[in-house]
Amino acid sequence: MTFVSYAQNFEDVMLWRALKHVENGVYIDIGAQHPVIDSVSLAFYEHGWRGVHVEPNSNYAQLLRANRPDETVIQAAVCARAGILKFFEIADTGLSTGDAQIAEQHRSAGFAVREVNVPCVTLDSIFESCDDREFHWLKIDAEGLEQQVLQGWKPSKVRPWVVVVESTVPSTQVESHDKWENLILDLDYQFVYFDGLNRYYLSKAHLELKDMFRASPNVFDEFVLSGTSSASFCFLLNNRLVSSEQELGAQVAQGQVEVQRLTQTLATREQEISAQVSQGQEEVRCLTQTHATREQELGAQVVQGQNELAGSLARGQWLENELNIAKIKIDELNQHSHHWWMAAESLNRQLQAVYASHSWRLTLPLRATSSLIMKSKRKIIAGVFMIISAPRLARFTLRHALAYVNKHPKIKMSAIKLLARFPLLKAHIKAFSQSNIIMSKPRVSFKKPQNSMKIVSKAVTQAESEAETVTPNSLGTDIQLNLHRAVTGWRLGRRVDE
Repeated sequence: MTFVSYAQNFEDVMLWRALKHVENGVYIDIGAQHPVIDSVSLAFYEHGWRGVHVEPNSNYAQLLRANRPDETVIQAAVCARAGILKFFEIADTGLSTGDAQIAEQHRSAGFAVREVNVPCVTLDSIFESCDDREFHWLKIDAEGLEQQVLQGWKPSKVRPWVVVVESTVPSTQVESHDKWENLILDLDYQFVYFDGLNRYYLSKAHLELKDMFRASPNVFDEFVLSGTSSASFCFLLNNRLVSSEQELGAQVAQGQVEVQRLTQTLATREQEISAQVSQGQEEVRCLTQTHATREQELGAQVVQGQNELAGSLARGQWLENELNIAKIKIDELNQHSHHWWMAAESLNRQLQAVYASHSWRLTLPLRATSSLIMKSKRKIIAGVFMIISAPRLARFTLRHALAYVNKHPKIKMSAIKLLARFPLLKAHIKAFSQSNIIMSKPRVSFKKPQNSMKIVSKAVTQAESEAETVTPNSLGTDIQLNLHRAVTGWRLGRRVDE
């Protein structure tokens, strides 16, 4: 951090050179005056130091309190003993003093001098109020009262490392230290440096700092001027600062004019914007009403849509239920279909087994004969009844049929199986075959029917009537009767023995 010098005669530079190695040091500034102009403590304050200010001028004391709120400010004069001191204030300068002779010289020089009474404290009391803290430097600038200040410092444990005392008559180069130097030397201090205005004394407990005071402030101290000092070597810098302030003031004035113009322009623009805002608010109101109406319409549409959706959902739920029921029925039908398909497959397998059996192949001629008979059912019935109506022809036909069956064993076996369904007919045919005798019966005339169905039906009815009146007194008549019954049952789809 750059060290900025604010002091009148580089007092802060000399003290900083010797004490910059101390962190957060403590100081006492007697006759502190302004918190910035010609201040010895401000540079240290900016580097973290804190201390005690003693200033009898009420104006300067108030400025110190305002600018240094975290430091101690004692509004009093420092004298040989406590009490009240007549103090001569010279406003806005560092020339205020408690010496009446020096005050008269300032009045003669044209300064306005105001007499006030201020409280007076001793240096010992200031040390005691600070709880025996260790002070690193003490500056005394009492404008001619330095001897009284040092007279109030009695031997004690408090020993600031460096003491700086203004040692010339105010506003002159006449040295005045011969009146009071023995007081500070008796306090175990040693003189180390004179800068033309102040004398520097070093505590014998810290003589290791003596080499820091061999030379005056120079380029190797690496400091910069603040431009606030009242010293003559700062006049050019101060004049430049004043010129800069004037230029800045002119720029500020111009800026204020520009700001005023811009303010007027802004006001006009605000009015225009306000009018636009009013128009926009009206449009917004209209749009809001339109939006509200549209929202109502959309709300109604939404409600209608929700109702339709609810109906659609209900219809969809019903359809889904119906679909589930249909799926269940389909599953049941599939199960039934599968059952009957399996049954059909089983029957088909049984049928195929029947088709592949030996008996099926053996009964093929009989089935062919039966099929032929079925196809020629009416003709066979008519022929049978013609045979029935002619006993001699029946015996002849039966005799030749039995002879033909006996010659063909396969047909014989099929005939035997077929006759097993008609036991009575089978018994008569067996008896006829054994006796080979057929009794005669009155001959019935036989003519070929012109209308086969009517003739057959009439012949059957006549045969049944005759069968009821005929007494089976012979084998031929019995065979004829049973053959008639068998044919009648076959025509009606019944077995004889049922």
